[in-house]
Amino acid sequence: METSTRNIVGGNPRISP
Repeated sequence: METSTRNIVGGNPRISP
């Protein structure tokens, strides 16, 4: 899942470690 660069679930682009 691409939750590292942006959150698909929330729809808000956030940078996660």
